[in-house]
Amino acid sequence: MSDTQVTTNTNLWTGYKVAKVTNQELTKVGLKDIPAQMVYQYIAKGYIESQSVNGQNLVKDTVAAKWIARYIERRKESSVREVGVVLDMKAAFPFSAPLK
Repeated sequence: MSDTQVTTNTNLWTGYKVAKVTNQELTKVGLKDIPAQMVYQYIAKGYIESQSVNGQNLVKDTVAAKWIARYIERRKESSVREVGVVLDMKAAFPFSAPLK
């Protein structure tokens, strides 16, 4: 496959597009957005599989979709654990009188 064929392939996403779509999905489930730079770091570290095209790391749309789904599920699980910890702390320390 030549570079010309690859660069015109709309199935390859930049890190910015991966972040943009991720943030759209995070918003739908009420979670906080992520910065695009984080996605670029994940690509650089190999956490998100990519291919280099003309010096730019691009992600296949199918790989991006799988990563986004996994990331959101982990964030949802993490949010549930954090809320659970806060609730447990309130149950463990039910101060009936203000501290002096």
